[in-house]
Amino acid sequence: MRRDGALAQLWAVMSREHPIFAEPKRPTPLRTASTLWSTINRTNSAFPKYQVVSEQAIVDLTGSDLSGAYLLDAELYGANLVDANLIGADLTRANLTSADLTGANLTGALLDTADLSGADLTRVGLNSADLSDADLTRAILTGADLTRANLTRTNLFGAYLYNANLNKASLIDANLDDANLARANLTGADLTTAHLNDANLTNARLIKARLIRANMVNTRLDGARLEDASIHDANLSKANLTLANLTQANLTKANLADANLTRATLMRATLSYATLMRANLMHANLRRAELNDAVLHDANLADADLAKANLVRADLTDANLTNAVLADTLLVSARLVRADLTGVMGLRLAQLPNVLWSRSTQWPDDNFLADVAARSEPAGPGLYRVRGQESDVPNGSPLASV
Repeated sequence: MRRDGALAQLWAVMSREHPIFAEPKRPTPLRTASTLWSTINRTNSAFPKYQVVSEQAIVDLTGSDLSGAYLLDAELYGANLVDANLIGADLTRANLTSADLTGANLTGALLDTADLSGADLTRVGLNSADLSDADLTRAILTGADLTRANLTRTNLFGAYLYNANLNKASLIDANLDDANLARANLTGADLTTAHLNDANLTNARLIKARLIRANMVNTRLDGARLEDASIHDANLSKANLTLANLTQANLTKANLADANLTRATLMRATLSYATLMRANLMHANLRRAELNDAVLHDANLADADLAKANLVRADLTDANLTNAVLADTLLVSARLVRADLTGVMGLRLAQLPNVLWSRSTQWPDDNFLADVAARSEPAGPGLYRVRGQESDVPNGSPLASV
C-alpha cells in the first residue's frame, strides 16, 4: 500500500530522535499501516496527537523537524505540518492534498509532481524549492517565499498567491488561470507560455519578467509594474492594464485587442506589429514608443501622449485621437481612414507623407484640412493619399499599398 510506505518513512524519521523507536532503526516492509499506527498509539506518549480512525491516520506534525527527510510518495492528506522544518526534504509525488503547512520551511525541498491541491501554504518558505509538475490547484500561498522556485508546468489554477514572493521563479508553462497574484513580486520571473487567463495581478511587480507567448486573456494587471518586461507574442486581449507601468517593455506582436490601457505608461515600449484593435489608450503615455505596423483600428487614443512615437505604417482606421499629442510623431504611410484628429497638438503636414485618409477623417481644423487636401491625390473611392518622396520613408520600408 502507498500508505504503508509513507508511514514507514515517517517511522524512520521519528526513530532518529525518539529512543523508543531506536530498534529497529528501519521498519520492516511487511508491517501494515494499522499495526504501525496502533504501536505508536499504545506506546509513544511523545506523539499523543497521532490517532487511528478506521485505519486512517490523522497526522499532526506541528513544528516537527523533518529536514532532509526522505518522504517520496508520502501519504499526508490533510496533515498538520504547521511550522514544520522540511528544509531539503524529498516530497516527490507526495500527497499533501488539503494539508496545513502554514509557516513551514520548505527551502530547497523536492516537491515535483506532488499533490498540494487545496493545501494551506501561508507564509511558507519555498526558496529554491522544486515544484515542477506539482498540483497546487486552489492552494493558499499568501505571503509565501517562492524565490527562485521551480514551478515549471505547475498547476496553480485558482491558487491564492497574494503578496507572495516569486522573485526569479520559473513558471514556464505553468497554469495560473484564475489565480490571485495581487501585490505578488514576480521580478525577473520566467512566465514563458504560462496561462494567466482571468488571473488577478493587480499592483503586482513584474519588472524584467519574461511573459513571452503567455496567455493573459481578461487578466487584471491594473497598477502592475512591467518595466523592461518581455511580453512579445503574448495574448493580452481584454486585459485590464489601467495605470500599469510598461516603460521599455517589449510587446512586439502582442495581442492587446479590447485591452484597457487607460493612463498606462508605455514610454519607449516596443509595440511593433501589435494588435490594439478597440484598445482603450486614453491618457496613455506613449512617448517614443515603437508602434510601427501596429493595428490600432477603432482604438481610443484620446488625450494620449504620442510625442516622438513611431507609427510608421500603423493602421489607425476609425481611431479616436482627439486632443492627443502628436509632436514629432512618425506617421509615414499610416492609415488615418475615418480617424478623428480633432484638437490634436503638435501635428505638422510634414509628418504625413504617404498617409492614407478619407473624406470622413477629422483633421485639427479646416485650415489643416485644406493643406492636407492640397498635397494629396485620390487613392480610391473616398480615399486620398498625401504625396511624399521615397526619402520620407525609412530605409528598407516599402510604401503601404491602398
